[in-house]
Amino acid sequence: MDFFQHQDKARRNTAWLIILFCGAVVGIILFSYVLIAWVNASAVKGYTFHTEDLWDPGLFVLVAFFTLLLVGLASLYKIMQLQKGGGAYVAESVGGRLIDQGTSDPNEQKILNVVEEIAIASGTPTPEVYLLEKEKGMNAFAAGFTPSGAVIGVTKGLVENLNRDELQGVIAHEFSHIINGDMRINIRLIGLLFGILVLGLVGYYILRSAMFSRVASRQRGNTGALLMAVGFGLMTIGFVGTFFGHLIKAAVSRQREFLADASAVQFTRNPDGIGNALKKIRDSDFQSKVVNAHASEISHMFFSSGVLSGMAGLFATHPPIEERIERIFDLKEAEAKKSSSKPGVAGKKVDSGLSFVESTGKPNVEQIKLAKSLIAALPLPIKSAVHDPYGARAVVYGLLLSKDPEIREIQLNKLGEEAYLGAYRELKRLIPYFDQVEMKARIPLIDMARRSLKMLRKSQYEVFRENVKSLIAADNKIDLFEWILEKILIQNLDGRFRSPRKEMGQEKVSDHLRECFTLLQTLAYVGHKDTDSHLAALNAGLRKIGVRPLKKLKKSKISFKELDKAIETLVMLRPKDKQKLLEGCIACMKYNKKINLYEAELFRAFGDSLGCPVPLILPD
Repeated sequence: MDFFQHQDKARRNTAWLIILFCGAVVGIILFSYVLIAWVNASAVKGYTFHTEDLWDPGLFVLVAFFTLLLVGLASLYKIMQLQKGGGAYVAESVGGRLIDQGTSDPNEQKILNVVEEIAIASGTPTPEVYLLEKEKGMNAFAAGFTPSGAVIGVTKGLVENLNRDELQGVIAHEFSHIINGDMRINIRLIGLLFGILVLGLVGYYILRSAMFSRVASRQRGNTGALLMAVGFGLMTIGFVGTFFGHLIKAAVSRQREFLADASAVQFTRNPDGIGNALKKIRDSDFQSKVVNAHASEISHMFFSSGVLSGMAGLFATHPPIEERIERIFDLKEAEAKKSSSKPGVAGKKVDSGLSFVESTGKPNVEQIKLAKSLIAALPLPIKSAVHDPYGARAVVYGLLLSKDPEIREIQLNKLGEEAYLGAYRELKRLIPYFDQVEMKARIPLIDMARRSLKMLRKSQYEVFRENVKSLIAADNKIDLFEWILEKILIQNLDGRFRSPRKEMGQEKVSDHLRECFTLLQTLAYVGHKDTDSHLAALNAGLRKIGVRPLKKLKKSKISFKELDKAIETLVMLRPKDKQKLLEGCIACMKYNKKINLYEAELFRAFGDSLGCPVPLILPD
């Protein structure tokens, strides 16, 4: 299953989740009604409750209304709380501590490096990493509503007991949840289940209050007993909610863990990594247990079962660990047979053809190695600076400085007036090193900066955003790299600091051929110098999206205004139509069997703008 199929499946899973939630609420309403009907008959009206007294339409409507109101408000409150806090709120709720990017702890630095390499290779924003310091069990999770707001949580037991390959397998598994939309469903599930369980919490507090009031009071009337009965009844309904909650988590989670395991194997091309990680978890004294009191709320988000529950087969949020191990090593055998039947495949370079669309959201081991080598080749002062919020701003400013001395002076003077002093001083320190940054490392460097820039306060981000736009506008024109940087960086950060943008819709390519033509023509222009090859490349892309080829074309310059309008529309395409469009882009790019740097960067910007994480591409 590829990224685009996962996106469609995520939409269906959301609908399935809502159906299960509605079923649970109906069950809670029925149990609540029976309880209230009994109280109404026995305590209020004062006669013995009989089954013929069960149905009271007016009472049923009243109970249903207040149950729906309570469950709905509780779920809405929790979801809004999660939206405000994002993945960081989830990580902190289970005792997570944000790992400082400048940490000197070798284990912490190891996990940060692994996360950064996979993020750059897959074309996704680098998540912040939280360490659960008190947890000796080996576990991990990904949390957040969007990839730009995602965090990864890891237990201390995981980073201390797994080697680099094993950590890479576990983190690749979590990236699968981030990329394929599982993470958003997981965090919504927390909010919905809170609504289901709220009646049990209300019952607990009523029962507790009634018990204390009876102890404190000398009167032995029926009021205290009635309150205790109501509290006990609501707690019973809470157990019903818990039952349904566990069923929903199990139904939504289990199969996705197999898919994430398979994705991790595809990411790393190393089944031994994630397979051996699972073996170590199985054989450990602490296994994957998380002891934090809030662990049960996010049990469905863990890499491996974090909490124990009764009726494990029915309520288990994860498949049996032995079955996961067996499937992973079955994949290893299948891959070995496939490789042996095709000599030379193992050493094959990354294909720059349609495989790049097929690997959207699924970088391979060559791309991860490439990301690692590009990071290692960066000048040390810049590589160190990009991991700090001031330094990250300085690095982005430096990438936008003009080669023209007069324009550069205008840019620096403007920054001296408008930028934060720390960022400006850091830029001045780093200027001599920017000439040592290879052009092919520019996009990975932007990806590295994004993690630090997410740590800015909103007011700081707004100043940074205006400074970027000011640097771009300094020469009264925009060049291709400036447009690409703005799309990859600013658009992504806007989703964190402003309003998240929608990344899935119902539009079809056939309804927006003009906008698709704009993207394809821009790629053809960038990659092909003469008019004939420009036309031929454009036609290769048009055929892929089902459009008849053109016979003649007047080569025109890039219109960034038209590109912006086109992307604003095309972001609402259905996942499979986005796939078709990206396949058209690749067909256009590879027409002359060579992808240049600007084509690779432009394709990445298109992927980011459409909400499709494009793996790292090096020009041929």
